[in-house]
Amino acid sequence: MHLVPSKPVPADLEEFL
Repeated sequence: MHLVPSKPVPADLEEFL
């Protein structure tokens, strides 16, 4: 799963991406 939100994401999500 690869989600690309148009808003800044927390470090936890950044690691997921």
